[in-house]
Amino acid sequence: MRVLRLLAFKFALVLACYSSVPVLAQGLLTLGDGPLALDAAGGVEWHREERIFVAEGNAVARQGGVTVKADRLVAAYRESAAGKLEIFRIDAEGNARVEIGKDRASGARAIFDLDKSTVVFSGGGLKYANAESTVTANRTLEYYVKERRAVARGDARVQDNNGRIASNVIEARFSQSGAQALRTAIATGNVTIVTPDETVRANRAEYDFTRRRATATGNVRLARGQNILTGGKAVIDFRTGISRMSGSAKVSEGGDNDGRVRGLIFPQATKP
Repeated sequence: MRVLRLLAFKFALVLACYSSVPVLAQGLLTLGDGPLALDAAGGVEWHREERIFVAEGNAVARQGGVTVKADRLVAAYRESAAGKLEIFRIDAEGNARVEIGKDRASGARAIFDLDKSTVVFSGGGLKYANAESTVTANRTLEYYVKERRAVARGDARVQDNNGRIASNVIEARFSQSGAQALRTAIATGNVTIVTPDETVRANRAEYDFTRRRATATGNVRLARGQNILTGGKAVIDFRTGISRMSGSAKVSEGGDNDGRVRGLIFPQATKP
């Protein structure tokens, strides 16, 4: 194997990435057109036969306004018909972080697939945060760049200024333009929605962050202080404080209620 080892204490390597490299959407967790700059305190290796660059020790990759950091970075490339280098995958190993502006994403490891415009974080410390919201998980955190969509798996949580959602799996969808504000979150399995006034539990829920409205289905339990409503489906408007509970969706959403809505109301209960 022919290996070119670069032993400088701190070395910057710039790879020319031409227009044939896939153009990814702007925003967090993207690597756009232009040169890829690699910087590593422990040096950079060029494995020509394996077609990879390996950056060791506080490694940093920059491209298209995005910064990727890790203990070790491995950039895989191919040669186009014209003989140009195309970076198509970057593996970030150990303390993987991505930064763009004030947005941050982190995990123990990350795999960037530039062809598919996706990145998958795994290991500990899985977190995506922007100015308005935070998404965390303990198994994997996937981000689909072109769709502006994140999927958190394992003790998944989404939090913003108005409350938080916890579930087994949460799919968070962000706005397609401007700041990456959360639009909706679809939670599946052991769902809990907590706001300053209410707590909602269900098998599944979809939360509209723009309208601040949630639709919960399957074994729904809505609590406001001591007052409790249970049923098969609930539409909760957190902005107006109006909640509508029904007994539908008990089968399709995994519920086991008998189609009736039940409530336990304490007229003298104080607001929590």
